[in-house]
Amino acid sequence: MNLRKTFPGIHKRQLVHPGCVFVLLLTLALSLALMAITRSQPFILGDQWGDHIFYWGQADTWLRLSSPMALSTETQQNLEAFRISYYYDADNGLSLQPPYVYRVFVPLLAGSLGHLVGLGTSFSVVHFVSLTVFLLAVGLSIHQLTRSTLWSSLGMFLSLAAIPMLTNLIRFPGLVEIPSLALTALAVYFTTRGTYAVALGVAVLASLTKETLTLLGLSIAIYAILREHKVRYWLVLVGLLPIALQLGMRILVTVPSPPSTAELFVPGNPFEAIFTFVAAFGLVSPLIVGLLTRYARLWILAFTPLFLSIAVVTTSVVAGGARIWLTVWPLIVIIGLAGLWHWARTIVVRAALVILLLTGTLLAQGEVLLGWPRILQTAWFLGFIVWLALLSAIRTWNSTSLEIGSPAGRYVDRNTPTWTESP
Repeated sequence: MNLRKTFPGIHKRQLVHPGCVFVLLLTLALSLALMAITRSQPFILGDQWGDHIFYWGQADTWLRLSSPMALSTETQQNLEAFRISYYYDADNGLSLQPPYVYRVFVPLLAGSLGHLVGLGTSFSVVHFVSLTVFLLAVGLSIHQLTRSTLWSSLGMFLSLAAIPMLTNLIRFPGLVEIPSLALTALAVYFTTRGTYAVALGVAVLASLTKETLTLLGLSIAIYAILREHKVRYWLVLVGLLPIALQLGMRILVTVPSPPSTAELFVPGNPFEAIFTFVAAFGLVSPLIVGLLTRYARLWILAFTPLFLSIAVVTTSVVAGGARIWLTVWPLIVIIGLAGLWHWARTIVVRAALVILLLTGTLLAQGEVLLGWPRILQTAWFLGFIVWLALLSAIRTWNSTSLEIGSPAGRYVDRNTPTWTESP
């Protein structure tokens, strides 16, 4: 790999950009710290009810490991209860339950590694390697878009701590959420580099990790076409490949007792997509502002298919909306921070944004860990709206001023050299 081509501005004698070294070291430090925290409070996976039961069953059955998970009495009772109230069917066992049966990448990877180190250890290895890749890809992506080591470090911290639901998932090896976040962030990184072939390859793996990422490849293909102003049909074909794979698996994989479509997707409140989006990302609202900046327009336009598909899925009664929105968290934090960096051009505004984001993160974690009242989050949100309104007013005042003695109804716009008519 040509490092000077990868990181423009690198000197001839400089092997690696110092900012990238800092991001790498911080990533490894955070990953080791999280591993230590998790290992200090171990739990038996069989004592916990969750989707990991099905992924374990798939890995064990598909790779013929003969290492079934020992379920506790309470977990077994939960499984029986959900078979009645949800769509699990005893005829399918643990390895053929949709939609988990179509999430094949993590079970196959963990199962293959399980032949060497055991299934429990292999799921933990996949989990923590994915976490490291996630943080590293987020940091490098932001650095690629902003050339700011400080902003990259902020993005890595926010990606880890700003969403309490993600904090809980980090402490729970065996799920596919962390690997899916890692693959999404990695696909975005290679997209920022312009290596679209690699990004699309990662997107294919992401779609096989969680089906909500099926349109990630198509979005990357659209971004490449819009960015390069050139239609490349191979990009479109590879971008559509995840859709073909998902359809193929559903046609070829025989499920003994397939649930009806109504049981998999029960239409609910159409506004649920908005409610769950706010629930997931409300306390990182400045990042949403970053997505609305001029810098982020191309990204948002290209990734609209992915966002719309997730918005539709979150309206289902049987779907956990906020957890599904978590799938696009790498895009929110990477593009949102990059948009804010290019929008906030003074150190004062950037410092205020950092304080707002860190305060929102503190309040989010405080509610979960310490039981802080939600009224504090409401006050934070109102304060952010007031700050944004004041900043917009100041910018408008500074960019446009009336000229003394000018003809009535006319003003001088400092951004343009010519006279303009007032509305």
